[in-house]
Amino acid sequence: MNFESASRFYRSRITAPKGLKALVLDADTLPTFATLLTQTEALREDFVLVEKLENLVQEPARDRQVYVTGIVVGRPSTETLLALRRELAQPHFGAYHIFLVNLIRRTLLEDLADADASLESVVHVEEIYFDFLPWSPWVATGGGLCDAPVQNEPRLPVAGLAPHQLTLDRQLDTLFSILVSLKQKPASLRVLRSFRSCRALAERLAVRIDQESRLWEVPATDPSPRTLPLSAHGAGSKRCLVVILDRREDPVTPLLTQWTYEAMLHQFFGIRAGRVRIPTTLEGKDPPHAAAPQEQEYIVLPESDDFYAANRYATFGDIGEAVHRLVASFQERRHAALAHVTDAARQDAALADPTAVAPGIDIATNGDYDATDTERMTQILEFFPEFRRQSQLASKHVALISALSQQVKERALLQMSQIEQDVVSRDAEQEHLRRFRDWVRLVADGKASTLGMRSARLADAWRLAALLALRYESTRPELLQQVKRLLHEQLQMPSSELAALDMLLQTCGSKHRSLDLFGNRDLFARAKNTLRRGFSASVDNQYIQHEPLLAQVMEDAARGRLPTDTFEELLPSASADGSPFSVVIVYVIGGITAEETRMTAAFQGDTTARIGSRRDFQSIPKGTTFYVAGDLMHTPGSFRERYALSRAL
Repeated sequence: MNFESASRFYRSRITAPKGLKALVLDADTLPTFATLLTQTEALREDFVLVEKLENLVQEPARDRQVYVTGIVVGRPSTETLLALRRELAQPHFGAYHIFLVNLIRRTLLEDLADADASLESVVHVEEIYFDFLPWSPWVATGGGLCDAPVQNEPRLPVAGLAPHQLTLDRQLDTLFSILVSLKQKPASLRVLRSFRSCRALAERLAVRIDQESRLWEVPATDPSPRTLPLSAHGAGSKRCLVVILDRREDPVTPLLTQWTYEAMLHQFFGIRAGRVRIPTTLEGKDPPHAAAPQEQEYIVLPESDDFYAANRYATFGDIGEAVHRLVASFQERRHAALAHVTDAARQDAALADPTAVAPGIDIATNGDYDATDTERMTQILEFFPEFRRQSQLASKHVALISALSQQVKERALLQMSQIEQDVVSRDAEQEHLRRFRDWVRLVADGKASTLGMRSARLADAWRLAALLALRYESTRPELLQQVKRLLHEQLQMPSSELAALDMLLQTCGSKHRSLDLFGNRDLFARAKNTLRRGFSASVDNQYIQHEPLLAQVMEDAARGRLPTDTFEELLPSASADGSPFSVVIVYVIGGITAEETRMTAAFQGDTTARIGSRRDFQSIPKGTTFYVAGDLMHTPGSFRERYALSRAL
């Protein structure tokens, strides 16, 4: 069982009611179901309308559609409850099936019953533990959270609760729904000692698991659809370890330029609900006077795009070659199909008149043809759907790789990434400062094609400065002042951005971290790091040398080697027998990255995700299943907003 199979189960529950249906989603569940149910699939399941709950209740129900069943999916939150009460008071549909994606409080059910007392429109209310957004079979994020600044995150307006408390509640809901969906009851909880947020979440999780332990005790023969049967998960036969980390323990990974297909799309344009929007500029106009930028939307879902599924973890160079092969394959199949139609037409003509030549179809070198005969037109149309599908697929990925190439070229990211990887891989203060100075001058001398590109270059310079500050925070703290002066003089970086560098160190600096982020904390760590780089020097890709800290945590967790002085253990009595854990679930407070998604796939045995990695995956215990989750999927910009810029303003 994994996140995708669990989501398919919940989808089957929601689409189960018969007849015409309207899918009504709240703001938190809309991103999840945008990836789970495409427009074509919704029509196939007899959904005649898909609408946001907030928009629906603002429109008066002039004519109640009694033959349509409303399928309402939302979080059991205050906003959703208020909207449901308004909808049930003036219903738009004949009946309602309500699915709430986490625990339903008894008071909430009573409020719904009171709102529905007069018309009795509600047929069914069900808990489905789908309070997360699957990114891959092994990675998920909080369903309603996106890569937005902290101040823009959805929060419950509950009087008397501080903002951090509300965030903790949401993290608890996400992690709890993941455990229930995977049918994994933790045998042990391990949390970082360095951050109180980890222990706070673990303590509340332990309490909720104890209160709701019945959810893991549903027998396989129980006909109740409330949760997945144990037999579908193999629960009880696998020992589960939950590790809770904090994003601040590894601030380096979100700041680095990533070079896999999925990571680059998310970093440059953002993958939201399985969609990427590429801005298009109008030619012949200066950027300041151009019309509002237009956007082209592309769907990048592994379920509907075989090419993306096979190449999502491919590096930038490899994906360019793969797209070239895709286009060549399309052209080859197109010519072969047209040649087949031509041969069939000529055979028909030869049977009718052996001396005749099949008229009406002329296959030239450019593949053009002219079909005049009805029968031959029918043959051509048989190939048309496949033509169109392959053409759209090739065109989409050509457009995406072209947009990525433009970003890489105009932002000088190849040069920058070399510096980034060297900074996080070894100590060379003077060399790094010199290369940083050269790169800043390169950016300052370059002409940005748009205002947005200039902003992107400033953000790149900030990221590189942040990596230098984190690397030499303890050994050369004065280096930060030199870097800030250079950014101000060469790039005229605003003072708020410069202050954000100081705030980053206050938030994610070495005084807060307990793990060895750069592998240089002691002589043994430095020797081990140097030795590993030396052995892999001949095969390493210089742009992907860095490995997320999460990878070492996952391996140590699977092998039972998490240090007790760094990771505190809760529920110790449940794991006293010392038997290995066959399921490891890591939750990262503060969000995860696309690079960590790739690393999780590599741990699960995906060979495409292992390309370029220097880790010895043979050392990972066989049969161990890994899951990774977090608040959101970070980009460098979202990480900067959350942990530096928003706190400095």
